[in-house]
Amino acid sequence: MKKVTQYRKQIVFLFAAVAMITYLSVIMLPDKSDQKLVIADGSTPMLQVYMPDQDQTLVPLSIPVDSDLSLPDKLKTMVSYMNHNHEKGAFRKLFQKNAALKSADIKNGKATLNFNKQFASYKKAEELRVIESLVWGATQFPEVKQVAFAIDGTLLTEMPVGKTPITDHMDRTLGINNFETASTELFNTQPLTVFYTKQIRNDVYYVPKTNRIKADQASINDQVKAVLADISVSSGLEQPLFADQVQMSKEAYMEGNTLVVNLNQNILSEDRAAKQEAYETLVLSLATISGVDKVKVCVDDVVVSLHGSNEEAVSVSSLSYNRTAF
Repeated sequence: MKKVTQYRKQIVFLFAAVAMITYLSVIMLPDKSDQKLVIADGSTPMLQVYMPDQDQTLVPLSIPVDSDLSLPDKLKTMVSYMNHNHEKGAFRKLFQKNAALKSADIKNGKATLNFNKQFASYKKAEELRVIESLVWGATQFPEVKQVAFAIDGTLLTEMPVGKTPITDHMDRTLGINNFETASTELFNTQPLTVFYTKQIRNDVYYVPKTNRIKADQASINDQVKAVLADISVSSGLEQPLFADQVQMSKEAYMEGNTLVVNLNQNILSEDRAAKQEAYETLVLSLATISGVDKVKVCVDDVVVSLHGSNEEAVSVSSLSYNRTAF
């Protein structure tokens, strides 16, 4: 009888040990679902909401959304998130009161966003961030190319708090995290959005920042070269591509709507796989270039990939990053 009792104790101890190991593996080992950049399969529709961190840097957060929502309802949901702090204070709300999107009229690629009076409840110092957040948030949808603002049906020509002049056809050329107001800069240059990494609390996020390059540097090869040569001067932003000295080994070119980039071996780690943050910031940056639908990254003419995809080129529309949940 004593032996049976001992066996029972050993079995109970064994199951307890297995349970503890399983628990520790869950909380301590990396979870593939926490990948910074994933190839979305469409099973979980995501809504991108641009939220400011403590440095007033806008970070695009990808949040699950009901697939049955109409486009106007998705835009209303996006604005509602901007009324709340997120992730234990890591990201702050943009509106101090309950700003709401009353309606969204989408015609011929332009979305007119009609707000209630609480739209004017943001801080003056964050006025440009409000513009950027709404314009970039609305234009994440293929149906929206330009954005206009209204309050209670009255179209705005300037923002209600700081009186920043605005037009009824704002688009992504306004920039993100680097808003340009000088007319000479806007006319003589073109925007180039580069992605960086930023550690916020204990997590690393991908953050876009728009720089401006000379209009005569508009070729695809020049734009890729500018992305690789970029150095962030903003507090807290890191540029893995520059840190790893990743450079082109030959000129970039287009194959239809696919951008093909050949790089030196600095994009590779010791096991010959691509370095995750360098690769992903590169793909996200190149995906913002006008006319690029897919990106193919090569080393010695051999395609480099991270995400288990059999496709040689990464589809821009399939990219999802900074996934989180409110």
